[in-house]
Amino acid sequence: MAKPSRFGFDAGGLERGRYLVALLPEDDGDTDAPIALLPDQEVSGLGAQRFLFTFPTASLEGSVSSSASGMSANLRVLAVPEGLSGFAADFLGSPKAAESMGVPVDHATGSFRIEHLARGPHRLELWDTKQDATTPLAVRNVDVSGSQRLALWTY
Repeated sequence: MAKPSRFGFDAGGLERGRYLVALLPEDDGDTDAPIALLPDQEVSGLGAQRFLFTFPTASLEGSVSSSASGMSANLRVLAVPEGLSGFAADFLGSPKAAESMGVPVDHATGSFRIEHLARGPHRLELWDTKQDATTPLAVRNVDVSGSQRLALWTY
């Protein structure tokens, strides 16, 4: 966990390897999703390591509808950037990521909104976080190009 400093952020003591770097609100309290992700960052030397964050400004909103009799109150939508590899791909495609970083689907209306996405191709995953699922209920590919509204997503 890095703290802000006068010169940026200092994680300190990083070993060589590949990291998933996440920018979190300071008052996170373990409830908010990251507001920026840098997947698969290479740390090649000892000492200070600097990362350039580009604050993502695109967003998606939409709604889901169940083809079954009712909609679960535990649905979450996770947007995963395409082209990830290594730890970032494994983690961001997991049920744990959906639970901690996915946005909730409003139980009454089926609507959701995902803020702070980078432009480019993403895979949207719909998860029921209270089931012991290892795969999402539904997957949808979308090319994020700004603030956009998606057509109804039926699963």
